[in-house]
Order: sequence, then C-alpha cells, then structure tokens
Amino acid sequence: MRLDWRRLAAALPPVVFAALSAAQSAGGGTAAPPKPEMALPDAGAPVSETAALRNEVADLRDDIRLLQQTLDVLVNQMMADLRAQNELLRDEVGRLRAQREALGLPEPAFVPRPGAEELEALLLEAPAPPPPAPFAFTVVREWGRDPETAAEIGGDAATLKGLIGAVPPGSSREDVENLGRELRAEYAGYDNINIEVFDDPEAARAFADDEKGGSARRVLSVSRHRASGRDTILYIQEGKAEPVAFEGADPPSPDGAGGTEVLEAAEAPSEEDTLPAAPPTQAEDAEKADTEGDSGAEPNPKSVKGRKKR
Repeated sequence: MRLDWRRLAAALPPVVFAALSAAQSAGGGTAAPPKPEMALPDAGAPVSETAALRNEVADLRDDIRLLQQTLDVLVNQMMADLRAQNELLRDEVGRLRAQREALGLPEPAFVPRPGAEELEALLLEAPAPPPPAPFAFTVVREWGRDPETAAEIGGDAATLKGLIGAVPPGSSREDVENLGRELRAEYAGYDNINIEVFDDPEAARAFADDEKGGSARRVLSVSRHRASGRDTILYIQEGKAEPVAFEGADPPSPDGAGGTEVLEAAEAPSEEDTLPAAPPTQAEDAEKADTEGDSGAEPNPKSVKGRKKR
C-alpha cells in the first residue's frame, strides 16, 4: 500500500503540519541517535618477556620448596620407623641369645649368617647415655643460727649452718668436690656446719621430710663441729666415703700416705651428726650448742629455701 503524503498532510492539524515543515527546512530532517561505543577498554602496557620469565621462576621455586618440605617429612618418618624396627630387632636378638646361653645351647655356627660381623658390632655397641644436665646445686632445706642470732642469745652460743640440697644425677666427682669446697669456704665463719648433698632431688626431699630416706643417693657431706674439732668434706659413692682436700683442712695421717684414704660406710658421718633435729628452746640452746653440734639449732628466719648455686 502506497502512502499518499498529500492526503496525510491535509488530514493533519495546521499547527502540527507547520511544525513539521519548520523542522524539515531547518535541519534537513531529524538526526539519528549516536551509536554506543563498542571498543574494548585499554588493557595497559603489554608484559615484557623478562617479567613473565621472572614470575615463572618464582612459581617454580615455590613448587620446589613445597616438594622439599614434603620429602623431608616423609624421610624423617621413614627414618623414625627404621630406628624403631632396629631397636625391636636388637632386643629380639639379645633375648634369643640370652635364652640360648641360659639353656646352655652351643653357638649355631653351622647356620650361615651373612653379615654376622656387622651384627656382632651392633650388639656390642650400646646406646650412648644421655648427656648429664648442667651442674647446679638446689637447696631443698636450710636451717641454722647465724652470728646475729647467736649474739642475741648471748653466752657461748654457737653458730650453725645446715643445708640439704641436690645436684643433677650423673654429676662428675670433680664438680661435686668443688661444690663441697665452695660451701665450706662460704660458711667458714660458722662454728658448726652440717651440709648433705644428694644426686637426686626426690631423695633429698625424702631425707628432708623424714630425716632417714634417700641416704643411698647421698654424694657429699660437709661437716664441722667446734666441740669435737671435726672439720671434713666427704665425697660418698656406693656407700664409701673419701675425704676431700680443701684449704685449711688437717693434713692426712701417716697411715693414709701413699694413696687415697677410703672410708667404709660405717666410718661415714654418723646419723646423729648428719640428721637435722627439731629446733630446741632458747633456754636449751646455749647449753646444747657445743655438746650436740647440729642438733642444737633453731630455724634461721633469714634462710631461703630453693636457692640454686652453680
């Protein structure tokens, strides 16, 4: 169907027709709407090849580090399992050997055993003992009468220093003897000294509680008694006590010349000398200070429990 523009123009109101005519004459027709921009946004400068290679190398290093950590964990786990199996095999071989020796069976030399020499070496190789703990002296109990307290009591009241302490298990004899010399020199101003040292803290606490337990673990005794003139440092091992030389000690007797004097357990400090007694009253203090030595002490209010000494 063909549209007749003349009839359409005649049908339109005059005002609308005039407006259309004016717009057509001014702009030559209506302008089309602008088209939207379809271009992609700017992606920035392209990445150089050097930067790309650097990023790839960094990623590879991270992957290698992760693989190395995983491998370390697996290897450590495998080594721990092998060590555990080795200990089990060693115990089993030792048990079978002890059983064979107990039954009096001969060595099964007719059985071929590849690597028998290596096996013998492993059986003879005992695991190394753990290293001893750093040497330290821990005070478990402390009592006594310092010079100030003795001066307050007056008379001929004697001073006393008592200690019960512990050193780490397995401490060397040299360290224990040096500790005895240091303690003897530190309390040289006291008339009576009673110091007992154990190589087990539990034994020292037991001895401090009931004054009897733990004696088997005693390793050092420092004793000084003004009334009897006793002044000794004893290193104790397996029930035997050996005197320790220190500055100011009495020279050894001629009987002990030519070797170290070894004292049997019966000659070690007696229980009366080494066990701390309950504190007496002040009235009994002055009378018993010289006659009973260590048993005539009252607790020192200035004492500090739990002291550690190198």
